[in-house]
Amino acid sequence: KSSGSKGSIIAPGYLDIQINGAFGVDFSDPEVTAEDLHFVAANLVRYGVTGFLPTVVSSHPEVYRKVLPILRPTSNDAGSDDAATVTGKVPQPRGAI
Repeated sequence: KSSGSKGSIIAPGYLDIQINGAFGVDFSDPEVTAEDLHFVAANLVRYGVTGFLPTVVSSHPEVYRKVLPILRPTSNDAGSDDAATVTGKVPQPRGAI
């Protein structure tokens, strides 16, 4: 660990590469908000998690349309989400490869 600019501390952190939610927030909930995402980020950093990939479980296509734009990559002072992932069987339109 070493001092960074403006008195910051540079230290290693954990990356959570699959997190479905935390602290009462479910990333697959169609009502999830950007504030929910920032709340999770702020709380994860307290446990040493400095980056994470919000994960959406198998859901109806409408859920993806609602939540994925909210889970888009951002960066903030309290940890960051670097991308969003989708797990399980993702419904495909007929004829899709």
